[in-house]
Amino acid sequence: MAFIMKHIFARDILPFLRVIAPLLKEIGEQNIIYIENVLWYLLEKAESSSVEKVIDFFKEIVPEEKRGEIMTLGEQLIEKVRAEALKALDQIALEKLQEGEAKGEKNKSIAVAKKMSAAGFDINAVSKMTDLSVDELKNLIH
Repeated sequence: MAFIMKHIFARDILPFLRVIAPLLKEIGEQNIIYIENVLWYLLEKAESSSVEKVIDFFKEIVPEEKRGEIMTLGEQLIEKVRAEALKALDQIALEKLQEGEAKGEKNKSIAVAKKMSAAGFDINAVSKMTDLSVDELKNLIH
């Protein structure tokens, strides 16, 4: 596990895993839970370019009768990552929508302020009606 932790942030951890594949295979024959924990850690922390490749690697090194467990664990982790990614994308989309709405409201206020100013309204009245500061209005008008 120390070897894996040492290389966890490598661009692609698969080459490092292949170095210790015989050891992992031996451990997998005796203690599949340890292998599942290593896989879980890798999929949570590693910078591997492909989750599926890591899962396939582990399917290769564990005994055939345990491969279903690895696949199930891998599918669970993939689903968790997808759910987290969708949640993050939803948050980004919401923030962008709010930014767009705020910008649109600001632009509308500026347009109204320009029309009111052109119609001769007092700058303080324009400020009050548009929620733009007097300084902002002075910059817009001049």
